[in-house]
Amino acid sequence: MERGVREAHESFFYLYEIPQNEVEAIVRGMAEGQIERMRFLEALSGLERGAPYGEATMSDADRQVADKLIFAHEDERDAIMREQLGVYYDDFGKYVNTREEHKIIARVWTGLNQPINSATRDELLQILVEEGLFGWQRSAAGSAVADPSVEPGRDEILEIQRQRLESRRKKTERIKERARSYLGAEEFRALAATLDRESERQEAQLRVMELSDHN
Repeated sequence: MERGVREAHESFFYLYEIPQNEVEAIVRGMAEGQIERMRFLEALSGLERGAPYGEATMSDADRQVADKLIFAHEDERDAIMREQLGVYYDDFGKYVNTREEHKIIARVWTGLNQPINSATRDELLQILVEEGLFGWQRSAAGSAVADPSVEPGRDEILEIQRQRLESRRKKTERIKERARSYLGAEEFRALAATLDRESERQEAQLRVMELSDHN
């Protein structure tokens, strides 16, 4: 569990230069929190299974009790997280919502093998967010499927992927242009190479889809 937490938030620990002893304490706390949440959800599912015979869901009264338990649990976990993260709590909240952007920045500076200036980190993060490099993924994750019984055809899926790839190319060029003015030459080359590799990876995935469509 701890290994999974450490790997999931590796870019956060790196970019915010959190000392190793604090990282270990945070990781342990998060892993314990995940275990506690699993136990809580299991107990909550017991209430659902305890619905009156012949009824699919809990009564309104039991649902209200369950909702209060959920809210109380979330408040408690937030308070524990705030204590565990300390001065990094606000930064972690920002990181959670922009994890993919943080990964891009971490790849750049890991390759440079040098610490990143916090102002540069925040400026680059803002550019990545404003250009919406991963915006469609968040939109897709947060949107409900209009009609799950209607599956898009193969051609429609490919066309959507082509449009996303073209949109990403344009966003990548805008990011490079905006970042060029305040990054050093070596930093800019590393950023451009990182963004280009990501685009090439998606192009390769699309090509595989297109080829498999003809087989």
